[in-house]
Amino acid sequence: MPFKFESLFGEEFTKNLAGFSSLPFFDVKPLLDIQKKNFEALSEAGTLALEGLQAMAKSQTEFFSQAVENTSSIMQEVIGEGTPEQKAMRQADLAKKSYEKSVTNWREITEIARKSTKVAADVINGRVISSLTEFKSTLDKKTAAKSGGQKKAA
Repeated sequence: MPFKFESLFGEEFTKNLAGFSSLPFFDVKPLLDIQKKNFEALSEAGTLALEGLQAMAKSQTEFFSQAVENTSSIMQEVIGEGTPEQKAMRQADLAKKSYEKSVTNWREITEIARKSTKVAADVINGRVISSLTEFKSTLDKKTAAKSGGQKKAA
């Protein structure tokens, strides 16, 4: 759900800010539009980060269930028939497989975290660059308008 910029400020606040637009050096509307886009980008980045956390939690839950099942089967195999040496060998093999699976799962969760962080950071980074470009454009337009007005007066 996108962020509703209008909900941040009341109608009266926005009207009062609009009064500043009559000042020759300050145009509020473009600045408010830039900030609105900034809040929307932050909202989107937060949503993406939350989705990443949810994916990580889901994976961790699945991995935990697998670990419980694996532990149960390991115990059954260790308890099974065989000499103490055979049981020890099976236990060592199963412990190694269990450890390797845990490392694989850990890497998968780390990759999910990396991807979701990158996607959220890319949204914010893109918005910062756009915001600065838009702000510079607003200042350039205001400077051009001011310079045009001074040339007409001369």
